[in-house]
Amino acid sequence: MKRGPTQGVKGQHTRLALCVLTIVSLAIRAQAQCQYELTIIQAGPPNCDPLPPSPTFGNGINESAQVVGFYRVCALGGNEAFLWDGGPDAITLTRPPSISSASANDINDAGLIVGAIGLAGIGTRAFLHDGNGFLNLGTLPGGNISRAFAINSLEQIVGWWGNTVVGDPARAVFLWQEGEMTDLGAQLGTPNSEANDINDAGQIVGWMGMSSSEGGEAFIWDDGQITPLGQVGGSYFTNAEAINNVAQVVGRATTGKFPVTGTRAFLWDNGQMTDLGIFPGAERSAARDINDAGQIVGQAWSLDPRGIDAGLIWHDGTMIDLNALMPDGTGVHVRSATAINNHGQITGYGVVNVDDLVGVLLTPIRPPGDLDGDCHVGIDDFLMLLALWGPCEDPCPPSCTADLDGDCNVGIVDFLLLLANWG
Repeated sequence: MKRGPTQGVKGQHTRLALCVLTIVSLAIRAQAQCQYELTIIQAGPPNCDPLPPSPTFGNGINESAQVVGFYRVCALGGNEAFLWDGGPDAITLTRPPSISSASANDINDAGLIVGAIGLAGIGTRAFLHDGNGFLNLGTLPGGNISRAFAINSLEQIVGWWGNTVVGDPARAVFLWQEGEMTDLGAQLGTPNSEANDINDAGQIVGWMGMSSSEGGEAFIWDDGQITPLGQVGGSYFTNAEAINNVAQVVGRATTGKFPVTGTRAFLWDNGQMTDLGIFPGAERSAARDINDAGQIVGQAWSLDPRGIDAGLIWHDGTMIDLNALMPDGTGVHVRSATAINNHGQITGYGVVNVDDLVGVLLTPIRPPGDLDGDCHVGIDDFLMLLALWGPCEDPCPPSCTADLDGDCNVGIVDFLLLLANWG
């Protein structure tokens, strides 16, 4: 049944709007930050005795909350790529004998996975995995190595290629699409470069310059047009790690020279570079990913083993330790948040049982009435409810996100439930 006009809707809308505006004028609460449900992702053999368990690292997540990454077999073995698809166990990406190791870095919404494989007697190559097997993306003429770091919805893949022997180049950006790898390093015009991410508009980010120790600058590549992002806070090296679909960029900036260096997270938005600061008790921070709502995740750490070592989320301009947003008694300390999807779900890795590393999935626990997914019930949610007012379309559920009482109709009871969770 399609939604049709309902009697008295205009008047009801007017009264509800006046009610909400009155409430907002009386008290405006600060936006709340979601609490999270924790899921542990443990890959590798179930029993590694007498060796430690396999350290597991979550690297990428898509909109269906599929997670990819890698684990190190029984701590001392080679790397294996995994896919976690909601089941109790992670799925190892089966490799033929010619592939000696594999690490997965990203997954798109179609379930295509990219990363790097080790080829016996040949070296490291970028790969694409389509669910059936590994496709070696190769390297460019003169190269002996390549690695893939990101894939978008158009199946465009980015990473870097190079030559580890002659160093010409040591590493340079590539774009792989429609079965062909293209060198973008020459367009960037610097001795070395890397690409870390690509959005659905085909905009690529990474760094270009000499090296992480000799100086470099974050960039956006957009159909051949290059935008240098500059430096921040006295840095000499900036690396863009992620870009969302509204062209906001996050990454890390390096200050000082070896051995006394510092690292600070940054956000680049519409030409403005912002230092995101450091977390109290830590000396360094890095932003790893940003979703389309502008939620940023990353990590803070200290050189002192007694200091902070934690995954972070930036909320309303404030760094928050993700460990403070999880229920007590999980037994896991999240060390790094590496990726976030548009539902606010986060992957990364943490430590359990003192020093065993596990992959993690953090899922926001949203308050009733939070229709736009920002962990805050406010005017935007009220406007969404108003736009959906009336009977829900078939099938119901799940057609109506604003049907809070489950009666397949968005009405006054749903409004009152939203109001009860305001703030």
